[in-house]
Amino acid sequence: LTLAVGLVSMPLLRLLLLLLPVATALPEQLRINAGFPEGGETFIFARMLAKYVAYHSGLRVEVGAVVGDCGAAAVASLAQEPADGSYLVTVQTPSYVLAPMEEGDACPYLLDDVSVLSFNTFTPHMVLVSSNSSVFTWPELLNVANTEGGLNVGGVPPAAQLFHEQLKRMDPQVDNLHFVAAVSTLNSVMMLQAGEVSAIWGTAVTYFTYPTLLRPVTVASKVMMDCLPDVPSMSDYGYDVTAGVDRGLAVSVNVPNATQRQLARWITLASKNASFLA
Repeated sequence: LTLAVGLVSMPLLRLLLLLLPVATALPEQLRINAGFPEGGETFIFARMLAKYVAYHSGLRVEVGAVVGDCGAAAVASLAQEPADGSYLVTVQTPSYVLAPMEEGDACPYLLDDVSVLSFNTFTPHMVLVSSNSSVFTWPELLNVANTEGGLNVGGVPPAAQLFHEQLKRMDPQVDNLHFVAAVSTLNSVMMLQAGEVSAIWGTAVTYFTYPTLLRPVTVASKVMMDCLPDVPSMSDYGYDVTAGVDRGLAVSVNVPNATQRQLARWITLASKNASFLA
C-alpha cells in the first residue's frame, strides 16, 4: 500500500516541486557605472553610495565610468554585461525622462531599456561664479549681462540646459545669459577658471567639491539650503521654481525580479545611512 501510494503521488510531487519558489543567485560583487567622469557630481554620488551599499550588503562594490551622451553610453553598456544584477548604472531624472533637448536628436535611451531600482538624492541647481568674480548676487549677474550685451553660462546638459531654458521663459532678462554646454562638471569649472564662461549651473555638490574656486550666488529652490544658509533662494528673487537633479541606480530589465528587489533593499539601506545623508 505504501509503495502504491508513493508511485501514484510521484506526478503530484513533481508538480509541487515545480511550484516551490526557486532561490535566485545573488552576485558576489557589484560594479557601478557612473556614466560621467571622475570628479563630477554623478561620479561622487556613485562613489559615496557604493561605500554604503558595500557596508550593508557585505559585497565588494567597484565604481567606474563609461562616459558619453549625458549618461546614455553607460545605459547602452548594459547590453554587453551579464543580466545577473552585478552591473548597475546611474540614472538621473532630466536625461532619463526628458532627453533630448535638441530638435531632431534621437532620445539617447528609453524607459524600457532599464529598470530603476531607486532614486536616492535630489540636488537643486545653483548659480556659481568664480571666487574672484565681482558678482555676488543674481541681480548683479543679470545687470552685468545686460550691460555687456550678454554673458556665457556653462553647464552640463540636459539638466542644466533644461533649467536654463525654463528660466528664459520666465524672465526675458535671462536671454542675455547664453548657455554653453560642458562635457562634465569638472569641465564647466575649468571653463569658468579660464574665463570662457562668467558663471556656471552647478549644485551644492559642485561648490563643496571646489569651495576655494567657486562662490554660490543663488539656489534654484523655494527655500534656502540648510548647508548654505547665507545663499538666497531663487524664490527670494521672485522666481516660483524648484529645479535640480534626482540621481539613482538602475539595472537591465532582464535582471531577475528577486535580484532587483534585493539590490533595491541594499541601496535603500545605504541611502538612509546617517553617514551617507551627512
